[in-house]
Amino acid sequence: MDFEDFCELMGPRMLVETADMLGIRELRSSFQQFDTDGDGKISQEEMKEAVKTLLGEKLKKGELEEILKEIDLNGDGTVDFDEFVMMLSVQ
Repeated sequence: MDFEDFCELMGPRMLVETADMLGIRELRSSFQQFDTDGDGKISQEEMKEAVKTLLGEKLKKGELEEILKEIDLNGDGTVDFDEFVMMLSVQ
């Protein structure tokens, strides 16, 4: 079983547990800080801006792509709310 299979299997359970621990309102608020255009997905550009603005970090070339590749479980090139919660639960 690879990481992607594990996340697919455990994702729903971890989502519920993480949402219960942190509170869905707080999670949505955090997600919205990254999702600046309000489309329900965090694009690579939004993630880049958020990392720079919210976290005060500048990533090296390729680091952002690598991070997104790991958390973009459905492979659509963006991070949706479920993937965002999964990312937080793994940390």
